[in-house]
Amino acid sequence: MEMMKVLSVSFLQDWDLVSSANNVIAFVEEGDSTIYNATIAPGNYSIANFPLAVADAMSAAGTQSYTVSYDGVSRKISIAATGPKKFKILPATRGTTAYILTGQSRWTETGYYQMVTLKNPVNLSGSYPVLLTSNIQVKGSRYLSDFNDSAQSVVAAVVPDSFGDVVTWTNDGGEWLPVDDTISKIEFYLIDSMTGLEVALNSPLTKQMEELDPNQESSAAPQENVEKPTEQVPVQQAEKKPEQPPMQKVKRPMTDKQRAALEKAQKARAAQLREMQAKREQEREEQEKQMKLDEAKRVLEQEKERKRKEKEERAMKRAKASNAPKKKQPATVSRAVRRTATPQRGSAGTKSKRLHLSTIKDSTGRMVRVYG
Repeated sequence: MEMMKVLSVSFLQDWDLVSSANNVIAFVEEGDSTIYNATIAPGNYSIANFPLAVADAMSAAGTQSYTVSYDGVSRKISIAATGPKKFKILPATRGTTAYILTGQSRWTETGYYQMVTLKNPVNLSGSYPVLLTSNIQVKGSRYLSDFNDSAQSVVAAVVPDSFGDVVTWTNDGGEWLPVDDTISKIEFYLIDSMTGLEVALNSPLTKQMEELDPNQESSAAPQENVEKPTEQVPVQQAEKKPEQPPMQKVKRPMTDKQRAALEKAQKARAAQLREMQAKREQEREEQEKQMKLDEAKRVLEQEKERKRKEKEERAMKRAKASNAPKKKQPATVSRAVRRTATPQRGSAGTKSKRLHLSTIKDSTGRMVRVYG
């Protein structure tokens, strides 16, 4: 066998609606910087029992009890604290993997309140895409450099329909893979597109592969392989290459066409990896910018609250001062100008006397003025 190709991959849609990939609610209680992670028990839920599961998870994780109610009109849930502390729900970027289920925002926290209503409606349909990933090169695939493993590429995006359906991906137009010492295993995973975490399967995943032998006129019949899921990682088993007798094992050199196809695939993968890394850097910058804006908003709100409290304190002091009993002020004595009345000329009881100015000579002969 010189080359091989994956024909199809099938899996049964029987994973739980709530799993370890999407069951965490991160929250903080006022007065404490500790981030509490409320873990919803894995399983399938309806709107009748999901609010209770959220309340139980938050009550078990925090320092006080919580209740959760559902509004059938807005289809949103409200979370209330029964204790004295206010709390806030953190966004998906800070640890809440259950943001799609609960309706929490992906980028913005709720702020501290005694009761919060989450931004978006509850989504218990599980209708968001599940990504089928692999370490093989497939035509049109995208690479998950922003998820757990940069070597994994998205070969298909599957939107689940209903529980119990068999979902099959067919590798139409897939490339032949040269078999040499560098290919040790072929892996397939199911990834939650919203959280980037692996979906735990409850049943095996199967795939069909076709081998190409240049010594034969036609390719061999497709081989079907079944991979049994493990407890934590559903698809981890490696596929061994068919062993050939030592005398028949001949390593053939790659043809120019095969070498060109391999170089083309490597260049495409490198370009896609650079593109995903640039996108990841852009998203990281946007997240940092949003976090700075949220922090500035929080500081501004704190400053407003501080000024409001200071204003209230000043008003209370003024009111207290105005209601206090007034002290008796000492009497002020104004100085009055004492005036002596002089009788006017010609008034009753007084004699009026007219003075005359005369000029006379004194004993020296000088002229002087006298009144008389």
